[in-house]
Amino acid sequence: EFRRVLFRSVYTDTTGNIQYYNRAFAEMFGIGENGRGENLLALLPHRILREYIQTRTQIRSLKVSLEHGTHQFYGFLSCKEI
Repeated sequence: EFRRVLFRSVYTDTTGNIQYYNRAFAEMFGIGENGRGENLLALLPHRILREYIQTRTQIRSLKVSLEHGTHQFYGFLSCKEI
């Protein structure tokens, strides 16, 4: 069985402001070209993301469900400071 895997990537600064996101992330959550500088928590107000931004504790392959308006993501979330 062949499965298509898309990596949705977003990079933020230490306060959660978006610095970069790829096309797959933009399409998944309906972000236009002006998403850079927006706060990730304003876009996706999820408890796990809020905790990560506050504590900077690495998250590895955590199964989550994220919603933004009519856009949904169900899959694995990894977060780490780079």
